[in-house]
Amino acid sequence: MELDEAVRPCWMEIDLGALADNVQVLRSRLGPDRHIIAALKGDAYGHGIGPVARCLARGDVHSLGDGEPPGCGCDPGSSAEIDDFCG
Repeated sequence: MELDEAVRPCWMEIDLGALADNVQVLRSRLGPDRHIIAALKGDAYGHGIGPVARCLARGDVHSLGDGEPPGCGCDPGSSAEIDDFCG
């Protein structure tokens, strides 16, 4: 079997509109006095976490938890805090 035959094409789509809607549903269920903390996986396996982090930060997420070292590219460019789960 050649390598081309073994590799299947794949892709990943992130619907930022659906993500923002989900944050708002969560916010409506939790109420305004609760903080939402989103845990993010570094660079999203090479897909780039920046757009997701910015979407969450705009969507009333209080802080973003990051399991990667500083500089991984998850800066939301907003007032959301970034918590480092690594230490």
